[in-house]
Amino acid sequence: MGHWVNHCYHCRPSEALREDLNSIVASAPDDWEFEVITENSSLSLIGMPKLRGTFVVGAYIPTDNLVLPMLNIAFMDDESYILSIKADHNVCASYGPPKENRQPALLNELRESIWDVHPSFLQWGRTKSSGGQAISAFRFKCIDQDEAEEQFMEAIDLLVDKGWSV
Repeated sequence: MGHWVNHCYHCRPSEALREDLNSIVASAPDDWEFEVITENSSLSLIGMPKLRGTFVVGAYIPTDNLVLPMLNIAFMDDESYILSIKADHNVCASYGPPKENRQPALLNELRESIWDVHPSFLQWGRTKSSGGQAISAFRFKCIDQDEAEEQFMEAIDLLVDKGWSV
């Protein structure tokens, strides 16, 4: 069973979100951690959902590395779900790395490594995004919660089976 992290108040899910994603967290392997990136517009970055009831949650296997692969599930303002695999910094999203500590080269290397292991990923689209805080490798969008949860669990199974990267 995966578990929620509690780095700070920001990372903890509300009871409603905890209940909403309970089946995913309960079905995940023991070493997987789940962290709130934003809930109800708690992190007002460009591209983050802003409305009440929306969220972005990341799931990952903890590491001491500066960057790590992360599987995200988001419920957006338009009531769609976006799932993605990203190379991200190994820090709490609410504090993010200061600009001088960002590792864009390591993020790009990690994404390339993810692509080496997964030339394709389920029916998700390969992305070409760039950024200083996180970069996406694959993305999937749908409007049905059951489909989003099913895809998320299939993604975890595939990542457990094949690994994240080389």
